[in-house]
Amino acid sequence: MKKEERAPFLKAVQEASVIASAASEAREDDGTCNFDTAILRMRRDRRMEAMAAEAGIPCEFVSYKRGYEMFHCGGQAAKRTVGQQTFSREMKARGYDCFVHYVMD
Repeated sequence: MKKEERAPFLKAVQEASVIASAASEAREDDGTCNFDTAILRMRRDRRMEAMAAEAGIPCEFVSYKRGYEMFHCGGQAAKRTVGQQTFSREMKARGYDCFVHYVMD
């Protein structure tokens, strides 16, 4: 990611996180426990990781998923799934390559 692309990217992550958190909070946490995670597919960029940390955005590169996990929401079942799906959808709408990695417990 180019230097000038990092700040708009982190702003998009923050905006999508607010929307996804609201969707997650509105959902009852029923269903099966899971570890669903929205992944932003991109190359590892340690400078971007540092910027995310400064902005208070959780940021973990997951090598076997080839991307970043940058959104955490409450819940362990339906709340989590809805939050991750909403985050992924919001990031896709902003032009980023994002998908949900579904994992059941």
